[in-house]
Amino acid sequence: MNKYIKSLLAIAAIMVLASGCKGFLDETDQSKFLPRTADHYSSALLGEFNYNYAPFAYAQFLSDELQDANVVQMNNDTREIYRPYLCWQKDLELNMTSYAKNDHSTYWAYCYKVIALCNNLLENIDGVEEGTKAEIEYVKAEAYFVRAYLYFNLVNLYGEPYENAEQAKTALGVPWKDASGVENYYDRVSLAETYENILSDIDNCLANLASSGLKYDSIYKISEDAVKIFQSRVYLFLKDYEKVVSVLEPVIKNAKLVDFRYLSSETWLKGNVETVYCFGANTKNNVYSICSNAYFESNWDVFAIYQEDDQRRELWFTWSLDNNKEINLIQPYKHTWS
Repeated sequence: MNKYIKSLLAIAAIMVLASGCKGFLDETDQSKFLPRTADHYSSALLGEFNYNYAPFAYAQFLSDELQDANVVQMNNDTREIYRPYLCWQKDLELNMTSYAKNDHSTYWAYCYKVIALCNNLLENIDGVEEGTKAEIEYVKAEAYFVRAYLYFNLVNLYGEPYENAEQAKTALGVPWKDASGVENYYDRVSLAETYENILSDIDNCLANLASSGLKYDSIYKISEDAVKIFQSRVYLFLKDYEKVVSVLEPVIKNAKLVDFRYLSSETWLKGNVETVYCFGANTKNNVYSICSNAYFESNWDVFAIYQEDDQRRELWFTWSLDNNKEINLIQPYKHTWS
């Protein structure tokens, strides 16, 4: 009898333990995080958006702002990576001498990875367990902004250049993906359709911002002004100058100005009231260090535009002198981390 009672107690104890540990042995992927709140979605999106590097990190090497320095070492590894951009080589993602792909070939994949996050967010955020309607609308606005911005970068790096509305109908843009489904192959849409979709995302962003009514006193969160400045840039690329002006007029009217005499490297970004938005905590400008390592420098004609008493000349450039006290090297930016 005692044995029978002990067996029943043992079974009961096991059942209690089992019910108390329900799901304990369920298989779960510890490397995955399932967002349950609006803030989770925002953190996941912006964390990935800002993780690797500032978007369009190589644009300055495609511009006229930089040139070869007087002292050149052709075997420098950093120079090999960036010189194809500076020289507008056909295959930008190949080094000049080794012909091996450099790290910049990952930018395409990086953009579409974050775009996939935007698509997933827009499809699922309405079903979150926690988050007010205003918070959800704001995070949707963030997703539309990020997606539009990344496509804008993609089309300007990989699409055909925009000439006019008629040419854009047949010119190639980039593959447009606005859903989380996976296809085997994506066709490139026209340049016109790419820009139409970008502008549509910006309109949706502004609509969601207005619907949310939320405003954050932070340069790490988008605002109506930040979105409109981006919108004006898109119109500028489309040569729609009237819309550039109409979009920017209210932004400029309310803009604040900073006294550059009291601006330091520590307050260049965070303490600058002219800074409307930045691309997260990982935003940095490493053009200074790249130019130092790769023997590029500022274009001297650009430098000459600034008069000697112009505060921007002191903040935006650094230079060295030769034995005759003549300038012999001008580098962009005064600080590596600005």
